[in-house]
Amino acid sequence: KDPYDVMLRVFAELVLEAGLMSYRDFDFTDENWEARRIGGTNPGTLVFAEKTGWVRWLREVHERFSVTTLALGGAPSALTSEYTLWALREQAGLDPTRHSLRLIGLVDYDPSGWIIARSFQGQLAKLGWPQSTLETLIDPADYSPEELEMFAFELPKRQQTKTARWLEKTGGIGGKPMGLEAESQTYDRLLEELEARLSTPPRGEGDGG
Repeated sequence: KDPYDVMLRVFAELVLEAGLMSYRDFDFTDENWEARRIGGTNPGTLVFAEKTGWVRWLREVHERFSVTTLALGGAPSALTSEYTLWALREQAGLDPTRHSLRLIGLVDYDPSGWIIARSFQGQLAKLGWPQSTLETLIDPADYSPEELEMFAFELPKRQQTKTARWLEKTGGIGGKPMGLEAESQTYDRLLEELEARLSTPPRGEGDGG
């Protein structure tokens, strides 16, 4: 086996599963540090994107709404998650024993996006922030029938177990195993949807509570 992959897996077990150490103990560099911005007036709301291609949108979100933003760059990194929580404690003064995080994810509406968002929430809980809510921005209800016909795609037939579980949780699109890419929604409409969400209490799934 690749020794580097083994090392990464062992670190994840020691940090996430056993809680015996932290990545900061070794002063590792978080390669995603430039893709993270800590909010000023509303740091406990964390808007994250699955893809780094949304970093410019996230920067505008941070500046307009003063929330915390983060581009994951794919599957969530435990190292990035740990450094993000450290920044929320040290820079924003949040306390995981008193403050719940509101997570708002810009991920594809498909099984992979669903797993990525919930894996990120789970990592934060394992790293010492047990209270959070999770909601995602891409929702078929926000599309017209014409838009759904244009943008919806059929999910691949492999990994049927994962697709069936996602379909049970979300309903797919009209009960069918079809998804939507985040890029199918426009930049401005996503800003409007986010602004509407921020004006209301969290409506997503809770964790740890």
